[in-house]
Amino acid sequence: MTTTGTPGTGVGMRRWEVLRPHVQDGVPLARAARDAGVPLRTAQRWLAAFRAGGLAALGQQPRADAGRLRTRTELVDVIQGLALTRPRPSVATITRKTAVLAAERGWATPSYSTVREIVTAIDPHLLSLAHEGPTGFRDRYELVHRRQADRAPTTTCTANQLEQDLDQLLSRIDVCVAEHRRIQTPLPVPRTVHHRGTPQVVDLLIVDEAERLTQPSLEHLRDRFDRRATGLILIGMPGIDRSLSRHPQLYSRIGFAHQYRTLGDDELAFVLTRHWAKLGLTLDLTDFTDAQAVAAVGRITRGNFRLVHRLFAQVTRIMKINNLAVITSDVIETARGTLVIGEDAA
Repeated sequence: MTTTGTPGTGVGMRRWEVLRPHVQDGVPLARAARDAGVPLRTAQRWLAAFRAGGLAALGQQPRADAGRLRTRTELVDVIQGLALTRPRPSVATITRKTAVLAAERGWATPSYSTVREIVTAIDPHLLSLAHEGPTGFRDRYELVHRRQADRAPTTTCTANQLEQDLDQLLSRIDVCVAEHRRIQTPLPVPRTVHHRGTPQVVDLLIVDEAERLTQPSLEHLRDRFDRRATGLILIGMPGIDRSLSRHPQLYSRIGFAHQYRTLGDDELAFVLTRHWAKLGLTLDLTDFTDAQAVAAVGRITRGNFRLVHRLFAQVTRIMKINNLAVITSDVIETARGTLVIGEDAA
């Protein structure tokens, strides 16, 4: 049964049956309301609505605040805070605790359905992080696939394992992007499709430590590259290009090879300027102290970008622990002592 005020049906028609003796036959409104078992004030309100808008006005009008919570903001914050505690409480538990607090503060007690509506509206990513911790959140939503071995990690990867890992990774990325599209703003429509018919949003696949891949694994990547219109970058140690040349089917599809060299003086200064800026400092190569620190970094890392990054992770820690405001060569040397990088120029 509808609840609108359209003629002949629903609430509006039932209210019209109460008013009709008064409107059409001239029966006093008080008598018509009494015969129908309706309070006079209610009948008067219905009559005013009928005179203002006809039969349609007799139907139940939607609330102006329909679809919006009418619970106090403070109470909503309490409900959300309880929902994010560990272990995960049930909605009934949250409702009971909220009722006690509302009674103490003199607030209106929310119903079970209201509490459930507030809890279900919480971002699922936030719920996962609160209840499962960072590890569980990463396993559920992290776009970068990680594998944890029970014992020692394997140094090679079989073709079947690679295919399973890639399919799982791509599926998880698709799910995450779809969830983001649903919650946030619309994203462009995916341009490619998995071989299994599901949308694919990944346009580029980057494989690190590619020298560990066996020939069947490399052939699987070549086949994936040929069939699924996905870009492929293989990263490995120096000499990987010579290793790949032994696989002609794959090697013939390589567009170009690039070797990352150590940072030059200008490049090192460019990188260090940004490391200084992250610490709220300004690098001045004309300053003797800064010049000494830069020279120490160059001597220790020999322009190795990864070592520079590792070194400054320790520099940041040392600066914060000792509440220092200047990066000196002594700070660099102290940070170097915490790293296992062999002799200088390693």
